[in-house]
Amino acid sequence: WEQDLEYSPVKVGIIDSMFDVDHPDLQSAFAQTWYNPTDEASQCQVASLYQEAIASGDEDTLAVTRHGTHVAGIIAASGGNGQGITGISQNARLYGYSMLSDAAGKSPAGQWGYASIFQYKHALATLLDQDVKLINLSMGAGGASAAIASGDPNWASYVDTFNESMAQFLSQYLQEGRDFLIIKAAGNEGLDAKDNIFSGITDEAVRSHILVVGATSHTVNP
Repeated sequence: WEQDLEYSPVKVGIIDSMFDVDHPDLQSAFAQTWYNPTDEASQCQVASLYQEAIASGDEDTLAVTRHGTHVAGIIAASGGNGQGITGISQNARLYGYSMLSDAAGKSPAGQWGYASIFQYKHALATLLDQDVKLINLSMGAGGASAAIASGDPNWASYVDTFNESMAQFLSQYLQEGRDFLIIKAAGNEGLDAKDNIFSGITDEAVRSHILVVGATSHTVNP
């Protein structure tokens, strides 16, 4: 940690569901958030939404309220404080873009759905305009990948359209001389990463700025 702290703080963008910025392990980690759910007094509501989801057994809301906080903790949770875990970097300043709060992504019916291509573009533009060059993206269209693997042409068309549009969008930033690295999770479904958003981009210049991360182990899940 001493070596980590010798360097200038690293700006890390996280595009995810939502973030409990008041969590004891993350209180000093976040520099800024966008569209994170707050109450009328501008206080973060994520912890209360999480507790309500536990009480009601609402698995969908439970997953949405905890995922972004979980990812932020892996990256930058405070060490040596007797709370939770210690993040990989003690010198990261987090910039969190909430994709699935009431303000950005929840449908009128109250169901959590996929974010749109425009939302992803807006999230990336927001972070890049803050000079955030390292952007974590652990959200993905896992259901789309599974549908494509089963031969669904509609989802295949959607992912292709998404990746072509996103490649054109990111290419404009590269042409302007902007630099960035997007870290994209391959997903938890054991499917081909090319059948997912971002990781299926074919433009070579843009692809060189996207790192797709998967995982394996010495055991095989049944």
